[in-house]
Amino acid sequence: MTIQMAWTDDGQSIILLEFIEEWGLDEFDSAINRLAHMVKSVNHSVSIIADFRNSGPLPVDILFHTRRALAIAPDNWRETVIVTHNAFIVDIFSIVTKVYKGARNKLFFVGSIEDAEAFIMSRRARGKEAI
Repeated sequence: MTIQMAWTDDGQSIILLEFIEEWGLDEFDSAINRLAHMVKSVNHSVSIIADFRNSGPLPVDILFHTRRALAIAPDNWRETVIVTHNAFIVDIFSIVTKVYKGARNKLFFVGSIEDAEAFIMSRRARGKEAI
């Protein structure tokens, strides 16, 4: 699979979602279903780090599938921090934050996994807890 995911911590509060090389919308939808199941499996908030640094190009209809992902997002989904240096990926997901209310204050962009982890810890320390 070219979309992989795993918990990054023993407390199961952060999931790393890695997009590797080319991937399609069927694989994206399947990954989102698995991700939602993982988030629902715990009774506390969960942050997601979506690593697009090694991703191939985004599929054409990714916006519509992202809308579906937002619609099925569990209540304990806290935020998704997108790791990328690709301006096009930032632009596409920035559109998502403007068009879909459920994405506002939920999608953020950084350049490294370390920055994503620091961002998440900073928000938690400031009490920016979703649930």
